[in-house]
Amino acid sequence: MLFILQSPDWLQEWEDKGLVLHTFRTLGLDPKTSDRVVYQRCRELGLYLITGNRNHDGPDSLEATLRDAGLTAPPVFTLGNAQRVLDDPAFAATVAVHLLEYVIDLKNDPTAYLGAGRLYLPKTNA
Repeated sequence: MLFILQSPDWLQEWEDKGLVLHTFRTLGLDPKTSDRVVYQRCRELGLYLITGNRNHDGPDSLEATLRDAGLTAPPVFTLGNAQRVLDDPAFAATVAVHLLEYVIDLKNDPTAYLGAGRLYLPKTNA
């Protein structure tokens, strides 16, 4: 999805909203870092996490981390079908639009989705 969000069609939109995309590398994290540590780093830096759909597979899993974080935790954006985002440009564009809609909501009201846990992309009600 990064290829869409960083394309000329989208880049201006992101820059106008003051948004920056980070990766494990730019955050100084190893891709094998536990979900809990990644989520905590994002919270420390005031970033939103975008991830593929991950399962509850232990105390440091994303699901367990979100449950422990409670009602004051910012949401995690979860790609319902990460492979399709890579394989289907039209689907990836839909996901990008929905992500941008969520981000605009959060820019207008940072508490809009506190405690929601995961926000799936694309939106299921769209």
